[in-house]
Amino acid sequence: MIAVVDDEEVVVEVTEDILTSAGMQVRGFTDPTQALDSLVLEEPELIISDLMMPEMDGFAFRDEYLQRFPSRNTPFLFLSSLAAPEIIAEGLERGAEDYLVKPVDHRVLVAKIRSILKRCSLAQQQLQGDLAQFPLGKLMKFCELKAITGAVQVAGEGVAESFSCRNGSFDLSGGDCALRLERAMDLASGSFTIRMEPVGYPELEQVPYAAGKPAAPAPAQEKPMGKLSGVQVNQRLFQVQSEFREAPDPQILTVVILDGKVVLKQASPSASGLKREELQQLIEVQHGEVEQKIRDRVNEKLLAKAADSSSPAGRFNALFEEGWERYRDGDHAGALSCWEAASALKPGDKTVESNLKVVRKKLANT
Repeated sequence: MIAVVDDEEVVVEVTEDILTSAGMQVRGFTDPTQALDSLVLEEPELIISDLMMPEMDGFAFRDEYLQRFPSRNTPFLFLSSLAAPEIIAEGLERGAEDYLVKPVDHRVLVAKIRSILKRCSLAQQQLQGDLAQFPLGKLMKFCELKAITGAVQVAGEGVAESFSCRNGSFDLSGGDCALRLERAMDLASGSFTIRMEPVGYPELEQVPYAAGKPAAPAPAQEKPMGKLSGVQVNQRLFQVQSEFREAPDPQILTVVILDGKVVLKQASPSASGLKREELQQLIEVQHGEVEQKIRDRVNEKLLAKAADSSSPAGRFNALFEEGWERYRDGDHAGALSCWEAASALKPGDKTVESNLKVVRKKLANT
């Protein structure tokens, strides 16, 4: 569904007609506040918004949308009669996918929308989870180990923060970043979303193949969101990650990791041509089955596959986990001691360094 927001009713009607004729599902709104209330139950694929609207302009509307729905990554297209270069530049700099000046040819509008949806679909690879099971400190370690590039969004009671992650490292630049990280780390419950960016190699896109013929573009495909959680058994945290993989054969893959080692895998074939919602449902079912399997079948054989607690890696993981538990219990001095010891075992660990900054700030303010 595409949402169209414009205070001029005729503009909304014309845009609805154009997009409906192009085979798109559309919902029109002449009041941005009404749009925000109505979009609670359904996330649109794209929002087309005017800029000059009474009470709430397009920029304010987008800001309010992001505040209300921090876990969403809905693309915006500004469609406005304002053609000043500085206004267009501001719209693009504030995160809009594109900016079109009215009046716009209906063929250009449809082509722009299809291009945005295709681009966003290709880029959309997500993991979601529960902060009560997988708190931010452990989430940061996961991103570091997986060298993730993208955005990590965290939402809980009174907190909605988004952090940029590049090659596994959180961008903590900016004057208020330490405070934002502290607020997010203090959440005892809530949700998180990891939105991963595709890795691009533009220098290879121009390389021909098959006797000089240009490479055929890959078809766009909607990817389902994966799932990430933690299962605590016998004072050990099992990290459970499920996702859909297309190669070598379509399948739902769930991996269980303990102390940095894979201790269990479960893969099930997936039929081709399934919709994103159907794939996501399969992911949810298999993920839940594996979580229950861990609770039911954890035994000495499974634990033996983990890193020995006497090894440096085992001691580091134990200190990291103990530091996090102490932090969550409000024992900041104890957390500092554990994480300093972990840092001594593994100097330069990015997640531990970030945790130390937060806990030292807390202790300095007490």
